[in-house]
Amino acid sequence: MSDPDRLSSTLRIDLGKYRAVSADETGPSNAASPSDISDDTRAYALLDNVYDAALVTTLDGIVVRANPRAVEFLGYTAEEFRRLPFARVVSGVTPELMASIRDHLDHDRFALIQGYCIRKDGSSFPAEIAANLLSREEGRLCFFIRDITRRKQTEDMIRTGHLAMQNAANGIAVLNPTGDIQFVNPAFSRIWGFRPDQDPVKKHFGDLVVESDLVLRMLREVLTLQREWRGEMQARTADGALAPIQVTAAGNRDSEGAVTGAVLSVVDLRETKRAEQAMREAEQRQAMLASIGAACHHLAQPATVILGNLDLLNSEAPLGDSERQRMISEALAAARTLAELLHRLNQVEHFRTTPYLQSAPGSADGSQMLQI
Repeated sequence: MSDPDRLSSTLRIDLGKYRAVSADETGPSNAASPSDISDDTRAYALLDNVYDAALVTTLDGIVVRANPRAVEFLGYTAEEFRRLPFARVVSGVTPELMASIRDHLDHDRFALIQGYCIRKDGSSFPAEIAANLLSREEGRLCFFIRDITRRKQTEDMIRTGHLAMQNAANGIAVLNPTGDIQFVNPAFSRIWGFRPDQDPVKKHFGDLVVESDLVLRMLREVLTLQREWRGEMQARTADGALAPIQVTAAGNRDSEGAVTGAVLSVVDLRETKRAEQAMREAEQRQAMLASIGAACHHLAQPATVILGNLDLLNSEAPLGDSERQRMISEALAAARTLAELLHRLNQVEHFRTTPYLQSAPGSADGSQMLQI
């Protein structure tokens, strides 16, 4: 049940500056009995005190009377209104339209028109116009004109907001306080892969993600603490797969500012995650190339020692025993270093650059290799 105090706060009262029209101004005196006052007099007295602008015209659309509200709305004086064509007041009025209105009023109580009224100064405003047959005998029509500028502005804002949501790249969903989905935009359905016949409305949002307990925490943050919530989840798509998503939740409020649910903005992270993975793989490949270059540099040093000493040992140059022993020792040390390098490269599983063989000659220059 609605809260009476809350509903009363929405009551809007516009206090007009027009005084009531006395019986003296409408025809008979105040002393006249009710039976002496004609129906037309009562009608005109009523028209002069209604909230809407009112114009009384002939069946052909010639104004014969205007109430004070019409004077304010349209800028003409009461005298200027007399004999003014109704087509000068409402844009688009033609003799054919007036004939159609008359034919309609022969069978129905009123006709409702939406259009634009033209003021005396040429400016315009959107209006809702109700046409009535005021007096069949005298052939009088009455048009009640209401300025709907604010209503149209609100409708335009709602239409613009709706179009923005329909065309947004992010998924948008509106939840009630219990987490049931009340509205989704096309992007939301695309993220989950719903077909046109698979409407997610009325489903619980917790059933669409892996982290159902996180959904409860999100609703508490938004509804109770009235704070924005943001986090990552795993969406259960329609085909049973999991998709990483980022969810931003904020309170949905009514015209009085009370929180009535949550509005979710959902970003599909699949492309982002794939891009991050591709970047990591590219960095790995770059590290591998850098490491291979550094490893080749260090492998070349012991290989050069081995080959040089073997060439000398194989030459015909006379060598003493001590010289020959030194060459063999250097060759053996270089071979051990080479074997150690090959063993380390063979054990690489996770590629990352790190200083390697710091104790080896020439390693102090910051050379890098891939290592576990």
